[in-house]
Amino acid sequence: MKPAILYTTFANLTDVRKFADAVIEAELAACVNAFPDMRAFYRWQGELHDDPEVACLIKTRAELKDQLMAFAKEHHPYDTPALLWLETDDADPAFADWIAEVTRAP
Repeated sequence: MKPAILYTTFANLTDVRKFADAVIEAELAACVNAFPDMRAFYRWQGELHDDPEVACLIKTRAELKDQLMAFAKEHHPYDTPALLWLETDDADPAFADWIAEVTRAP
């Protein structure tokens, strides 16, 4: 089992909590870390934006990539969410075991 992280952002903590509860309940993630008070500067549909966002790290197993990405696309409130997949080269064995224990087998 190889741990991995899905990075994404949300507009607010209410949206994060709803998503986190759903993805953990579905056993596709072991943990969701939220980092509020972030600012996003970007161009969308030809206009520049400056918006508050909450960055999230979703800890999971690499074998669940396809299922987690599909789940995120279906349950994320953004039309085009940032979904960046990050695989790890190494992890503490006890932490990796915990991720395996609380997520579903692929």
